[in-house]
Amino acid sequence: MCRIAILVIGLASLLPVGAIAQRRAQPITPAASSTDALVFGDRTWFYYLAPNSTTPRKLAKGNFPALSRDGKLVAYVTPLDATKAEPESVSIRVIDIASGKNSGIFEAKAWASHLTWSPKGDWLALTLAYLNGKRELEVISADGSSKRKIIGGGEQDANDIFGPVWAPDGNSIFFQDMENLFQVGLNGRVIAKTPLGVMVGEKESITSSDTFVPSPFDQNLLAYTRSVPGTKLFEREFGEPNTALFIYNLQTKTRKRVTALDLLALDPVWSRGGRYIYFSGYHDREGKAAYPFKIYRINPDGTGLVQIAAGENPGV
Repeated sequence: MCRIAILVIGLASLLPVGAIAQRRAQPITPAASSTDALVFGDRTWFYYLAPNSTTPRKLAKGNFPALSRDGKLVAYVTPLDATKAEPESVSIRVIDIASGKNSGIFEAKAWASHLTWSPKGDWLALTLAYLNGKRELEVISADGSSKRKIIGGGEQDANDIFGPVWAPDGNSIFFQDMENLFQVGLNGRVIAKTPLGVMVGEKESITSSDTFVPSPFDQNLLAYTRSVPGTKLFEREFGEPNTALFIYNLQTKTRKRVTALDLLALDPVWSRGGRYIYFSGYHDREGKAAYPFKIYRINPDGTGLVQIAAGENPGV
């Protein structure tokens, strides 16, 4: 249920133990409204939650929903043949929230994931995993009329493509390959490459499910997830590590754990103004539920944990 495939990075920690102190539990406000418009899924359907509402609206069947910058459209991924357990081809579709109009803009003989709008709203970035085993980072125009490959796994020292997210200025994209954090321009050239061990520290791990998300408010802050030891209950039930949310400061080269020891955290995304971080996860005591995942909101300093709704893969 934890959705992780682990690669341990054994590098010396840059911070004292106190910088990553783990709390057993955080105070939580259940079923609160969101100050941002949100989209999220439950592995079958995806939903739209209007600002200051507590009632999600079911939109369509699909995965990886992405809310447009003007808040009017949701792009999402759906298989062309829903009868297959592992579909070979997918469609990228866009639904108008107000009218319900639903249009296909792109099809591929591949599996698509991590769909996300550019800050300017003119491109959609996504990863495409082709049948030959190769994964590529690509962008398509908002109306589907143009498609561009940015970079593929095995190119420019990138072993693979995981967790792509846009830089706040919309001119480049971050992704990781479980060894390095890359920043690549829309021309396909790598702008920067940072060893992940510099950020994650000793005896921690980065997985294919982890993302490193720059703050739209402070270019020095990255929200990211990584594997950490779980509670005894978590490790007994699942036999694998937990995943926690952290903040890394590129300027000071320091990191801070944001979520508590008993809380799984995945899929982080900053609020539009950079005030909050939304993520999906569940507490260790909830892990055996038929569908334990919930959407949470938290302050970057680890305070103010709020439960929003059941679901995962939040987008703002």
